[in-house]
Amino acid sequence: MISPNIPRLSTDTISVPAAGLTISDPIYIYGKLKIVGEGPLNITGRGRFVVEENAVLEINGVSIFISGLSEMETADDRTVVLMNGGELRLQDNTVVVDVVYDQEKSRRLAPWDEAPRFWVVASGMSGRKKHASIKVKVKNNKFESKNIYSVGAINLSIKTGAAPLNAKNIINMKIGGEVEGNKFYNFHGVIKFEGGENVLVSDNFLMKNSYFNIAASGNKIAIQDNEIRYPGNGTTGDGITVLGIMVDSEISGNNIYAGSCYGIWINVSHASNVIIKDNLIVNGITSAIYVSNGIVESDKDINGIIIDNNVMTGNSGFAIAIQNGRNIEITNNNFEGNAPGFPAQIMKSDLAEITVSGNISAKKLTPEWAEEHALYRHATYDDNSVLSLQ
Repeated sequence: MISPNIPRLSTDTISVPAAGLTISDPIYIYGKLKIVGEGPLNITGRGRFVVEENAVLEINGVSIFISGLSEMETADDRTVVLMNGGELRLQDNTVVVDVVYDQEKSRRLAPWDEAPRFWVVASGMSGRKKHASIKVKVKNNKFESKNIYSVGAINLSIKTGAAPLNAKNIINMKIGGEVEGNKFYNFHGVIKFEGGENVLVSDNFLMKNSYFNIAASGNKIAIQDNEIRYPGNGTTGDGITVLGIMVDSEISGNNIYAGSCYGIWINVSHASNVIIKDNLIVNGITSAIYVSNGIVESDKDINGIIIDNNVMTGNSGFAIAIQNGRNIEITNNNFEGNAPGFPAQIMKSDLAEITVSGNISAKKLTPEWAEEHALYRHATYDDNSVLSLQ
C-alpha cells in the first residue's frame, strides 16, 4: 500500500518525523492510510497520493509543502491527491504550493481563462468512468499558492467529457462531503463540486483567487457563510458559479467583495428549488446576481428560484439580472448604487418570468442632496422597478 521506506506507527499510519519526509513517487492507497506528525511533508517530482475505490486517506495536523512537480502528460498525473473513489479527510493542515506558471505550456494567450496545469485535489478519470463514490471532509486547513495562475485547489467532478451536466446526470451524482472553515490564498480555481450530492461548502475564507472561487452543480448543495474577497484577482472570475444543474440547493450568507465578474452566476440548463438569500455582494465589475441559460441542452428548464434578503451595493452591473427562467421570486432585497446610468436595479429579458416585491433601494448620496435633506441623509424607497430588455 505504501513505500517500505516511509516510517509508520502501524500498518496504516505514517508518522512524519521532525526532520521531515519527502515523497517523490506515487503512493497508491487501497485500504486506510493516516498521516500525522510534527515535521514537514514534502511532495515533489512525481510524488502524489492515488486514492482508489473504497480507500481512505486521512491527513491531520501536518505542514505540507508541494514544489518541483513533474510536468506529466495527463491531468490525473498532475494531481497531488487523485481521487479514483474512496474518502479524503484533511484537517488542521497547512498546505503551501510553490509551482510556477509556465506560459509555454499554455494553450491560450490569457492564462486566467485556462484551467490550471496542477491540482492539489481532483477526481480521477477512471473513477468518473466507473461512477465511483467519492466523499471528502476538508476542514480548518490553510492553503496557499505562491504563484498566480499555476495551481488549483479542489476539483471534484463526475464529468468524463466536455458536455455540460444536465438533468439526466442526476442518477450518477456520487460526489459529496464538506469543505468547512478553510483559508485559500492565490489559487487558480479553488473549490469545485461538479455533479455533487449532499455537499456543504461553508465558513471558508478565500482571498485573491482567479479562474473560479466556489463552483458547484448537483443536488442538495449548500454554499453558506463564506467570505470571498477579490474573486478573479483582477483578471476574471465569479464569486460563486453554478454550471449545468442545481436542484434543492441553497446559496446563503456569503460575503463577496470586489469581484472581477459576477458575484453569483447561475448558468444552467436545469434548476429547481434553488434559494439565494442573505448574501452581501459589494463593488463587483458586473451584475451582483445573474441567472442565465447559456448552456446548450435540450432540457433547458429553470423553474423555481427564490432570491431573497440579499444586499447588493456598488456593482457596475445590475443588482439582479435574469436572462431566462420561470417562477423566479425576487423579494426583500436591498440595493444601493448598482447599474449606474440605468433606470432600475433589476433587469429581465423577455424570456424570463419573475415576480418582484418588498425590495428597497437607498438613494445615492451627493453633497447637494445631503445639504437639502440634512436630517435624512439616507433616503430609502420601495424599489420593485424592472428594466425589461429583449
